[in-house]
Amino acid sequence: MRHITAKEALELTRDMWRYIADYKLQSKTDYFIFKEIGTLDRPRCLCYLCEYVKQNSETDCGIRSDGVKARCLLNWGENALTGKALYCESDSSPYSDWFRDHYAKDAIKIVNLCNEALERLDQEAKS
Repeated sequence: MRHITAKEALELTRDMWRYIADYKLQSKTDYFIFKEIGTLDRPRCLCYLCEYVKQNSETDCGIRSDGVKARCLLNWGENALTGKALYCESDSSPYSDWFRDHYAKDAIKIVNLCNEALERLDQEAKS
């Protein structure tokens, strides 16, 4: 896949999840099939955010070699008990909720997280 910026990763992710919600898709793969995005043009993990992290760090969006979770562009929230940051695959994240039940409302939560991140990025650019 070509190199993408943080803004592009967020916009592509937002558009993908909006499409998933609108058409009540059951998998991310369905999105790429319906949009006719070839295998070579698809992001790692079928996620533009993971692709961006991989392009800009030594590892995928999982655990880095120093044991620290690589930072996703989205703020997935915090664990209420530990205060530690959640990531996409955390049990209570909108992605995990969608992956389990495939409800459009969970896909829309991801769209909203993307919009919030795009607003933060825009504010940082203006500073």
